Amino acid sequence: MNTAKLPDNISEKYRSSNGQDLDLSSYYERAAGSLVVDPRKAQLVFGEDISSALKLSEDGKFVLWPQPTDDPADPQNWNTRRKSLQLAIITLTAIVPEFDIGIGVASLFWALLCNGIGGIFAIILSRRIGRLPVLFWLLIGCTLAHSLVSFSVMRSLTAFCAACPHVTGLLVINDMCTFHLKARKVCGHSVIISSFLSPFILGFLVPTGGWAYTVGVIYSSLILCLITVFGRETRFERSIPSSVLPRRLSMKFDVSTLLGLSEKGVLFSFAIGMNVTTSVLLGEKPPLGYSYGQYAISGIYATPVISSLAGHWIAGYLNDFIVNSIIRRNQGVFEAESRLWMYYFAVLIYVVGLFKLLVAVVIIGWAMRQVAVALNTVAVYAYANDCFPKYNGEVSGLMSLFRALAGFSMAYIQAGWVNEKGALQAFGCEAS
Repeated sequence: MNTAKLPDNISEKYRSSNGQDLDLSSYYERAAGSLVVDPRKAQLVFGEDISSALKLSEDGKFVLWPQPTDDPADPQNWNTRRKSLQLAIITLTAIVPEFDIGIGVASLFWALLCNGIGGIFAIILSRRIGRLPVLFWLLIGCTLAHSLVSFSVMRSLTAFCAACPHVTGLLVINDMCTFHLKARKVCGHSVIISSFLSPFILGFLVPTGGWAYTVGVIYSSLILCLITVFGRETRFERSIPSSVLPRRLSMKFDVSTLLGLSEKGVLFSFAIGMNVTTSVLLGEKPPLGYSYGQYAISGIYATPVISSLAGHWIAGYLNDFIVNSIIRRNQGVFEAESRLWMYYFAVLIYVVGLFKLLVAVVIIGWAMRQVAVALNTVAVYAYANDCFPKYNGEVSGLMSLFRALAGFSMAYIQAGWVNEKGALQAFGCEAS
């Protein structure tokens, strides 16, 4: 085990179980939410002997947490190209279920519900047998679910199987990346764009290409080939347990955690609800809708695609700016709560976007909402990853479940609400 002697004046929270050593392999987990990331601060906190042994980023500005091992099998030692390839594969895989559940509205209930529940089972299996086997074998179920006769049943089965890349992405990022790079990788892995790609692309293809495009058979097969040829297992055990007994799950789960997960689900539910009911709202005749045709509705879906990409680009730089500013203010110490400052910007943009969606052009309001959702997603996922470094997969699964539970309910509420009470009341209540 990688340990080093601590000076006598060091705080107890940095010490290992014997009270004398710093266990570099587990410090990141024990000090979750409050890390010493400045090399100069590390000299003051840990002493000269330990700080000189710490591995730093290429530019020398950050201490790497968790500390990479000398094992070449350690995913943190992979080159940038290999890491980017694994991230690209799991990001592309996350789009698969949306090709099956993003087109229709009436039969979405069980598909979206199974998508959330399936994520919990995917995390359990990933912890036991690894990331790559779960990703590969569950995607086979998604690829074979293409029967038109049993479309509703297969759609639900597909959603259950394909939930794996939604929730294991954070596991893979945590395996490959050190602390200072994780927030940007979360931006790259975001699956928000996936729910808009299928209606945008397939809305033009289905009228001429037939029903087979709607279940993504070709796309699923291509992704399956990518996993088979280029996929690599990222699971890596960094520390040797002090006991042969299985460790008890000790993830803190209190009222604040439940409220945070619920908030994420509620915020995302409005985005999902708007997405799955857009074809209904825009296709209705005035005054309830805009009486748009199929091609016009498909073209409008370019708005959330572009705005989601722009939102995640902004989130990456804004997050780095906020976190680095607070690290300098705290004299080299990182606090996980600094991630949440971006959330305030997201809420402000989101509320304005809801009212713009009502009284101004649809494109501006929808774009503002998707930028806000992107900022919120990066902030919440990065914060949760910092607070629960040992259980980032479980947190990702719970977030996916809350998002799905809230999302499928909005698919049934939104259209009837707008038709009966009007868009003013529906979007006004959501904004409040």
